[in-house]
Amino acid sequence: MEELKLKVLFSGPFDFERTFNKRQIPFYLFERRNSSFLTVVDVLGKKVLVELHPDLSLKIFSEDEKLEKKVVDGVNTSIIYLLWAEYELDNFYERFSMEGRIKLLIERNWGARLLRSFDLDFATIASILLQDVKELGKGIRKLKEKFGEELEFEGRKVNYLKFNVEELSKRAEEISEFQTLRSFLIKMREKKYKVENLWNKSTEKIVEFFRNMGVEWFNSELIALYGFGRSDTFPINEEIKSKVNEIFGKDFDLENCYKFVRDYFGNLSSIFWLYLVI
Repeated sequence: MEELKLKVLFSGPFDFERTFNKRQIPFYLFERRNSSFLTVVDVLGKKVLVELHPDLSLKIFSEDEKLEKKVVDGVNTSIIYLLWAEYELDNFYERFSMEGRIKLLIERNWGARLLRSFDLDFATIASILLQDVKELGKGIRKLKEKFGEELEFEGRKVNYLKFNVEELSKRAEEISEFQTLRSFLIKMREKKYKVENLWNKSTEKIVEFFRNMGVEWFNSELIALYGFGRSDTFPINEEIKSKVNEIFGKDFDLENCYKFVRDYFGNLSSIFWLYLVI
């Protein structure tokens, strides 16, 4: 076992409990065990178990007696990427903390930050799965039970599944209860698309791609946010639209609400969204 303490310089405050919230897709990379969070990280083809604590200390468990430095460094990089420390939360607070109901949102959620998935395929699959289930955690557990395996690291057991779009697409017909995900995987396989090829596309092009693949607008925005780390996203549905209309005293339809928020908040649209839903 290797222990280390992350050294992270956040732009703005950071509240661990408010940040690790079930409304955030990357939350489901982890299994909560009491006050700590467990996840399996694949570094250079080597799987290790990571135990993350609220004070940002880590314990890394491996099947090997001694962990290579490059594996430890890879884990450190993955978790720091997840925490998205450079996201300009301080800028959001500075610009909007005096604006009426936005001020109330900020006060209620002080220190809650956006997470960013260190696994693009996981964020993609989980965001689409959310279209088929009411409780994302249960859906993920079912996929792990069907396609995953049990791993053990120094006496700690976890259910593990490598959420790989290409590999899961080969068994898409076995996914009978999650129709949107099943359809998406079949299309990806038949058209030989790869999600990683979207990295250099604009947010609009990423969202458009997934909508054209049968994914709803809201979920496509989630993929752009949590999978690709696009801060100008605004996952929108009728519930979110109603909250925005109430805050700003407007009567927007979905399209105009989306445009208004992205024009008003720009690259801070995603944190405004998070504060509306947590």
